[in-house]
Amino acid sequence: MLTLMTLIQSFGQSAPDTVRCYGFTELQHISATMTKLAGIDTLLQGAKKQLIVKDSIISQKDTQITTLETTVELTNKVVALKESEIADLNKKVTKLERHKKLLKLGLLGGFSAFSVGLLYILVKG
Repeated sequence: MLTLMTLIQSFGQSAPDTVRCYGFTELQHISATMTKLAGIDTLLQGAKKQLIVKDSIISQKDTQITTLETTVELTNKVVALKESEIADLNKKVTKLERHKKLLKLGLLGGFSAFSVGLLYILVKG
């Protein structure tokens, strides 16, 4: 601190046309202020580093959110396609069930006609 005060005292004049010299009390005040400013500057640099780290974390989280949103959108599209596919398959199943019922009725009708015809031939013949 003494060296700092000596430097400040030796550079007491800030410009060639300035005739002001600082006294010991003023130099002590200037030295104390500079010491405080150095501490504040150190804190400021630390805060800047913390902000850089936090900005980096925020950027990473934004990227993760974007990736997750894209994943959700794609998943929703896949679900919609699968639901559409299920609806189409349900329609086909319903159609096949109706067709199956008609075939059963046709077979029953055919068997009935065959039985009646056979019975007719047996009775008449």
